[in-house]
Amino acid sequence: MNSKLMISLANSVSFLVPGPTTTSVGGGLSKDVAIVLVVGFFLLAALMIPLHFRQKKKVKQFKEKQLRDFYQNNPRKTHMKYEDTKMFLPSWERAKYSAPIILFIVFIVIAISILVGSTLISR
Repeated sequence: MNSKLMISLANSVSFLVPGPTTTSVGGGLSKDVAIVLVVGFFLLAALMIPLHFRQKKKVKQFKEKQLRDFYQNNPRKTHMKYEDTKMFLPSWERAKYSAPIILFIVFIVIAISILVGSTLISR
């Protein structure tokens, strides 16, 4: 490879590597960036909590609609509960409705790992 190209490539990515004048912590993140990321991920996690309760209502509505359809198709079995009909929530619906709680856990884990990895706790 051409030496001028190597030098220009090294100069173009040198801003990614923290230098001696940069106050970096953990994996090369500056303290300010780490604080912003931690706060951002905690806010995203907090945003997922109301979405989870909203999705629980949607699951209930989906099951009620499914049960109404069952009663229309089986008029003699209108006394049965949802669990007795052996119906279930399809996997794609379950994944869609459980996404907020999964994202909540992911955002909390990311925020804590940045917090611990950047040693903000000890400084």
